[in-house]
Amino acid sequence: MSPLRFACERTQVLGMPIFLESSHTLPVVDVAVRVAAGAEFDPEGMEGLARLTLKTLRAGPRGMSERRTEEQLAGLGARLHVATTRRSLRISGSVLTRQLAPFFALLSRMLREPALRGSDLSRQRRETHAMLMAQLDDDDALAARHVRKLALGAHPFARSTVGVDASLARIDAARLRGFLDTHLRRGNLSFGFAGDIGAGQAEALVREHFGDLPGGRSRRPGIPATKLPRGRHVRIVDKPERTQTPMTFSALGSHLKDPLLDALIVANTVFGGTFASRLNNELRTKRGFTYGASSQLGRAEKRELWSMHSAPEAEHTVACAQLHLDLLERWVERGVTQRELNAAKRFLAGSYAFDVETPSKRLDLRLDRHSVGLDPDAFVHYPARMLAVTLQQANDALRARITPDHLALVVVAEAPRVQEQLAQLKGVRSVEVRPYTQPAD
Repeated sequence: MSPLRFACERTQVLGMPIFLESSHTLPVVDVAVRVAAGAEFDPEGMEGLARLTLKTLRAGPRGMSERRTEEQLAGLGARLHVATTRRSLRISGSVLTRQLAPFFALLSRMLREPALRGSDLSRQRRETHAMLMAQLDDDDALAARHVRKLALGAHPFARSTVGVDASLARIDAARLRGFLDTHLRRGNLSFGFAGDIGAGQAEALVREHFGDLPGGRSRRPGIPATKLPRGRHVRIVDKPERTQTPMTFSALGSHLKDPLLDALIVANTVFGGTFASRLNNELRTKRGFTYGASSQLGRAEKRELWSMHSAPEAEHTVACAQLHLDLLERWVERGVTQRELNAAKRFLAGSYAFDVETPSKRLDLRLDRHSVGLDPDAFVHYPARMLAVTLQQANDALRARITPDHLALVVVAEAPRVQEQLAQLKGVRSVEVRPYTQPAD
């Protein structure tokens, strides 16, 4: 299969990379700014600092109220969003071509001259608290958060990007400003433009608004290898009156530069990556335990978690958990079949078009790859790589990376109804109970 063909342009200004996906079909430009300093730079005890900094600066630059900032964005016909990940701060937006210059100037002022008002910070704290409280009603989110902590413990991958009430209370406006002063440097910045724009205009905008920043880049904290406790460990997030029991199992999976990654992607697609997967077929179609079941293969610079998830009716909790484990063991021991492999490869190669169908999607993909040290333009080879995976490669990769004997299981359930039976599952070394109101950390 030939590589996908796109006009993937790349340039730079004063060492700041600029990625372009030009398309003049519509008079719209998508803009993305990445600052390579995310939640991994939060000091111990101040989890949530990076996110709170970004959310607060979004309220507008000095001399401009939040309301006035929103009115100006609306007047430009623009949208602006912010997001924080472990590795970066992300600012993205869309604007009509004719308003690109004033929009980019406003975006620059937000980053470089943020108001960081105490009133805005207090409101962001309140909104974050409300979000944390709302998450207590989201059983799937509870399971996902607790399983990372149970599996990875004190590892940076298990650290919250949002923080908790206690850590947020320690953060004041001076901390926000200090975070920006430390990390807003040319060496930390990358830019992306998609749509009705050319390289020359993009370079001019970046040079005008960010060219005088100090050089250098932040030194990322070291990330140790991930390691799971030996054996199978269960945490019951005790929550009353559950009619369903969300459950998530996690074991170590893969990393971004793993030579076995492609084979694992295909094998995981067979197991739990589609509605027609083994996992969904056995748990939903054949037995009616749950509305759906799936598995996900995480990857980062170190080995991330591989996870599988379902939410059976409460009466089927233990039977469903046992079946999850049986299917996992069978998948690793016996592998996938040639027929399953061929179907998964066709699905992955064919559906990839939806991941890259617009300039803005391709731009995000290239920025993501650049941020983790991968070739930003190699995504065009993805379909061919998937089709090249052989049956032996897929099954060898499973046995090399997925270890059913060492995993974490979290269920959100009424503990007295399931604790004793879950403790009797094969290989379980520990069972702990946490009230659902207690933070995973």
